[in-house]
Amino acid sequence: MDIETIIKFAGGITVVVAAIFALRKLLKLLSPIQIHPSAKIWFDNGSTPDSIKAKITNKSSESQYIVKCEARGTFSIWSIIKSHIKNPFLKPSLYPNIWYNGAVYSLINEPFLKIEPYQPIELKCELYDHPLNAMFTPYFLVKVTLSSGKTICSQRLETPERWKNIGASKLQENT
Repeated sequence: MDIETIIKFAGGITVVVAAIFALRKLLKLLSPIQIHPSAKIWFDNGSTPDSIKAKITNKSSESQYIVKCEARGTFSIWSIIKSHIKNPFLKPSLYPNIWYNGAVYSLINEPFLKIEPYQPIELKCELYDHPLNAMFTPYFLVKVTLSSGKTICSQRLETPERWKNIGASKLQENT
C-alpha cells in the first residue's frame, strides 16, 4: 500500500463521518422535539377521569417554546387518501376537515411553555364524562406548535372504545 491509497482511504472515512453528523444536525433542525402520546384509562366507576397524555422531549441543544399542544382525533392514512380522491378539487384550507375530527383537546393552559435542552415534560388533558368529550375517530395524535411556527405531529394511537361513548349516559338521561 502506498501513501496515496492511505490518504484516499482516510479522506473517504472523513467524508462519511462528516455526512453522518450533517444528517443528524439536519434531522434535529427539522424535528427539534420528540412526542410520545399515550392514553390513561381508569376502571374505577368514573371517580377519576380518563386522560390523554403526551411526553415531550427537547432533542435540540437550544431551548424550545411550545405555543400550542393539542390532541386531535384522526383517521387512518388510507381513509384520508380515499377522501382526497373523492374530493380532488377541495380547497386546501378545508384539508383539516378531512384529516381530523372536530374536537380539539388542549394539553397546556399557559400562553407558552419553555423546554430546556434534553428536558422531558409530561402534559395531560382529562376527559370528563360529557358528550362533547367523545372522540368518534379510530385514532388520535398530538400536535405541538413551536414559537418558530413549526408544527410537529406524533404517531397515531388507537382511540379507546370507551371514549366513543363518553357522555352517552347523560344524553339518555336528558331525552
